[in-house]
Amino acid sequence: RVICVWIRNNDFGFWILDLGVMSALIFLVLGVVFLWLFWNGDSKGEVMARGWGAEIRIYQRNHEPFMYWFTLALYFILTILCVALVMMLRFHS
Repeated sequence: RVICVWIRNNDFGFWILDLGVMSALIFLVLGVVFLWLFWNGDSKGEVMARGWGAEIRIYQRNHEPFMYWFTLALYFILTILCVALVMMLRFHS
C-alpha cells in the first residue's frame, strides 16, 4: 500500500492507495498516450518517433512507408499491452 499525504487549508489528509491500483492508473495513462499517438499518426499520415538524444523524427506515409507502418504498429501493440496490464492489475484477485 502507498500512503499519500497532502496539506489543504492547514489540515493534513491521508490517502491510502493500493499499489495495484496506482500501477493500473499509470498504465492507463500510458495506454491513452499511445492510443493518441496511434490515432494522430493514422489520421494525419505521419507519426512522431524518438530519434537520437532529444531529437524527434517524423515519418510520413508516402516518404518512409516502412518506418511509418513499423512505428504505427508499435504504438498499436503498446496500446494493447497497456490495456491488458490495466485489466490484469485492476481485476487481479
